[in-house]
Amino acid sequence: MVQSYLKAAEALRQETRAATDMDVVALLRLPGVITGVTTAVPESEEEQERLGKLLDSGLRDALARLDDMRRTEGRHLVEELRDRLARIGGSRRTSARACGDIAPAFARRLETRLKELLGGIGIEPARLAQEAALLAERSDISEELDRLRSHLQQFTKLLDGAGELGKKLDFLLQEMHREANTMLSKTPVWRVKRWRSLE
Repeated sequence: MVQSYLKAAEALRQETRAATDMDVVALLRLPGVITGVTTAVPESEEEQERLGKLLDSGLRDALARLDDMRRTEGRHLVEELRDRLARIGGSRRTSARACGDIAPAFARRLETRLKELLGGIGIEPARLAQEAALLAERSDISEELDRLRSHLQQFTKLLDGAGELGKKLDFLLQEMHREANTMLSKTPVWRVKRWRSLE
């Protein structure tokens, strides 16, 4: 094949009196040089039709297998996502239950800490309750928990649907991540340890 191309190029060069040489890279790009196989075009119409049917059948079979593979992969991904959503939902419920006793827990911790610092001097109960309430309000995550529940419901609803879901799911994941970050920034370490003990 290479020799044929070179002979044809040389004949053309002599005929046109061109002064250029054959580029090796360009030569390697010519059809059939690398494989050494020429593509035979079927001569008869029947042969062309038979080849067309074979190609069509092969393509349809390949596409059907690709669709089957993607459906199987999609089912596995949905199962995995549902499992993760269930775990996140469980953690959200645990956190919501633990939020009910925030103010009393803050009051106890604040009272203990103040007694340590003040060396046993009495603390006015109303003032202690007020400070505990302020601390509890600053670390209240009920709004974030409500939004997280909504995002989990929307995510589940999307998984039950059909069509292109990637961008919508990605958006909801970003929102869930934002709620988790906000909750973490509002939550003291001692509360995280307590919630883990409740799980």
